[in-house]
Amino acid sequence: MDSLTIREEVVAALVVLVVLGRDLLVEALVGDPVEGLAETMVEVDGG
Repeated sequence: MDSLTIREEVVAALVVLVVLGRDLLVEALVGDPVEGLAETMVEVDGG
């Protein structure tokens, strides 16, 4: 059970990093970091 829990946490962390990385890239191109961050938080909470 412990190894499964750790694996799930790692996967969740990777997903968050990918989402944040994508949003940071969009922010760099669009230039609206506040809106991007808000959308990221909604995605994380909803997922």
